Amino acid sequence: MAKHIKIALIAGGTGGHIFPAMALQNELKKNSAIKKAELISISSHGFIGKRFYKKILALISAIGGLFRSIMLLKKERPDLSCGFGGYASFAYLFACYMRGVPFILHEQNLIPGRVTRFLSRFSKEVLISFPDSKDLLPPGKTVFTGNLCREDFVNYHRSLNTSGYEPENKKIILVVGGSQGSHFLNQNVPGTLLKILSDFPELSIVHISGKKEKKSVNRDYQQKINVIDFSSDMLSLIKEARLVISRAGATILSELCLCGTPAILIPFAASSDNHQYHNALWFRERGAALMIEEIDFTKDFFYRSLRDLLNSHSQLNKMSSVLLSLAQPDAVKQAAERILECYAQA
Repeated sequence: MAKHIKIALIAGGTGGHIFPAMALQNELKKNSAIKKAELISISSHGFIGKRFYKKILALISAIGGLFRSIMLLKKERPDLSCGFGGYASFAYLFACYMRGVPFILHEQNLIPGRVTRFLSRFSKEVLISFPDSKDLLPPGKTVFTGNLCREDFVNYHRSLNTSGYEPENKKIILVVGGSQGSHFLNQNVPGTLLKILSDFPELSIVHISGKKEKKSVNRDYQQKINVIDFSSDMLSLIKEARLVISRAGATILSELCLCGTPAILIPFAASSDNHQYHNALWFRERGAALMIEEIDFTKDFFYRSLRDLLNSHSQLNKMSSVLLSLAQPDAVKQAAERILECYAQA
């Protein structure tokens, strides 16, 4: 295989797209055949569900993004590109198609996004994070790798001993609303969790609120728990948690698998194509998590579900075992291998 290969990694928007790209970038940099693995984001906006004038602005942005992408391709001349879904990747990857630059896709969610579905017909391969996604994409195009997680999570997974998850040694309930926080969780869980603290005084709570609502969430908890707007060390929190209360984005789900940490999933009802619901349902059907939809959420039902789960160490242990069995610690390595294989075949 030739050396000095240039790879462009296209991601933007939320952490769910960016973190897998960063994980792959770090893996590719370890290979001496890779001259450059650059992370690129082209500013863009979605069309779906927007008012007419915002659709016009989004169209103008997309056209501008396409021209910027063509100029960038002429300048950088990558040998192969890899896109991670979302509107931020569309312009550059479509420019790749126009200029004959081969590309592959990585899809994080069970239900492929619109950009992935459209561009999959032009891509060399689509790397998928859920095996069932293959039925929703062109035949013969998919390769199941799992989602791409940061190296610290993979190393922790490999270090786990045979005793695995021991709920009595875990003292944290962790609330995670995604990379930008969750208004729904911020509004609805603090009162219930204060009640849970009375039932389980040995536990403490860490709530990741996002920047905008940190003060109001702290007030709702009566300043009795640790409210933070963001954490750059999610591993330390997840591995010490007895239970995680979370949205159902692909990144947090794959991190839960690598740590074997049980969760109550409350999928974001307004996610595109309701993809968080389908992610959460897939985990629930395998006994890896509990799921409460927003439409079914009441504080009393949430309290009872949380209390009963915390009281059942056998159920927590079973969920942890299932999660660990679903983990894909070699995902990043496999993705890097597929990129090099696709380059060799191009």
